[in-house]
Amino acid sequence: MNDDVASRHARRWQLATQLVDLGYFEADLSTGALELDARARAVSGLPEGATATLELLYAQLLPEDRAVLQGTLHVPQPGSFQLQLRLAQPGPDSRVLDCGLAIACDIS
Repeated sequence: MNDDVASRHARRWQLATQLVDLGYFEADLSTGALELDARARAVSGLPEGATATLELLYAQLLPEDRAVLQGTLHVPQPGSFQLQLRLAQPGPDSRVLDCGLAIACDIS
């Protein structure tokens, strides 16, 4: 794919995610590193400026939801999953993240 086509695809993705208020993150399960776009960082509860890791994301979740996400991410085979994860935050308000996850294996 040439740079012009890739740029158009990236712009379409950006517009589509803004339209539906969607955030995107990618996790490297071997290192625990997370790559989040601005929207995913904003709704995830991760501290501003903190290095994003799976452990930090797990710490933001209620314990039972943390266990669900950990179990889902460590499924030994690729697949697609829909999860609702609740953030553990102080006060009476709670925030629920609706997550669509796709697990792919990169054996490079």
